[in-house]
Amino acid sequence: EEKDVYLVIKTKLVRNPQVLEIRRLIKKSFFDKKDWLVR
Repeated sequence: EEKDVYLVIKTKLVRNPQVLEIRRLIKKSFFDKKDWLVR
């Protein structure tokens, strides 16, 4: 089930690189927040 969702997202991202960029930024900010909470 989870793999299917991942594949759908992946194929969508392949068609739209901008979404991938946005997702990367969200991921980065998420990890920055996590990092900040850890400190």
